[in-house]
Amino acid sequence: MKATQKVYAVSVMVAFLLPNLYVMYSGHESFPFTHAPMFAHYIDETTLFYDFEFIGQKGHQETFLYPSYESPLPSKDRVIRRFFFNKVYGSMEASSFSHFEHDTQEQFIRRLELFFASYFGYLQHDTLGIQTVRLEVHQYNADYQLTEKHTLGYFDVSTGKFQYTWTNRQ
Repeated sequence: MKATQKVYAVSVMVAFLLPNLYVMYSGHESFPFTHAPMFAHYIDETTLFYDFEFIGQKGHQETFLYPSYESPLPSKDRVIRRFFFNKVYGSMEASSFSHFEHDTQEQFIRRLELFFASYFGYLQHDTLGIQTVRLEVHQYNADYQLTEKHTLGYFDVSTGKFQYTWTNRQ
């Protein structure tokens, strides 16, 4: 291989490697410099991000149930979080793979009831005595600052029913 070919090959590798190293260092992935380009989408200063919390209640005592960001996420938390967003909560964007077309509040409540029934079957030893679970959704701006916080409703553990309490203000 000639010296010019080596320089060209190294230049091409560096052109692809440096942006990826920057993305790995900064921790903010975006297309085309991401490890999962099929899930990437354009993010700008108007992009909003969402997270949720399950808050178990025993009388006046509250307990943050996983998945929670209070501590580093173990793998089971990431699996539950992804499952919840993909199969239960869904996306507002019609192009998303987790969008529920023609979704109704009743269908959403049914998905929540099935999820929480299974969730408590799995967590039973960790959640003794919890009477209700408050489901909160948090909205963040592009700088990851909390902008809004909503309580969607409460799951009653004894009846297996979800009471939807949030109303859209639009």
